[in-house]
Amino acid sequence: MRKILIGNHLLIDIVGILVSHSKELLSSLIIAYDTASEPSRIRAVVLCDPRNSFSRCYTKDYLEACQKFRQERGLHLISDEFISTLSSLYLRLLLDSPRPPRLIETNSDHLTTSYKLFADSPSKWKIKFLPAMEGIFIFAKLAPDARTQEEADEIFSQLAKNGVFVSL
Repeated sequence: MRKILIGNHLLIDIVGILVSHSKELLSSLIIAYDTASEPSRIRAVVLCDPRNSFSRCYTKDYLEACQKFRQERGLHLISDEFISTLSSLYLRLLLDSPRPPRLIETNSDHLTTSYKLFADSPSKWKIKFLPAMEGIFIFAKLAPDARTQEEADEIFSQLAKNGVFVSL
């Protein structure tokens, strides 16, 4: 257990567990709760994965396991996902639109087409990449032979001139 200062006022004991998105979640929650020095002080289950840079979504089973665990113990469930602001802005735009279903369908079609184009191309271009999961990001090694940041920047500049924008 480690103590973390939140803001300037609250001293909180964190009972942390590390699990993959798999069936081990519920057993890990139970073990962490039951072996905590003071389980009665535990007030919430916090879902937070700062290592989730691949935008993997929690499965329904994963979320239901968290919900069941917290209900049985009278705990709060807090979820923190970094793309929530982007999602809520996008949702607001969709809801304000006179044609949400068509926009969703068009967006999905364009994303699918773009992803297929990219996913089919690396073998031709010898680009190593991680396949996209549920998110909107693709992680690729676009300058594998660059020896310096300047060489990589030159490749990224050429990509930008051809409509490919790279986020570092």
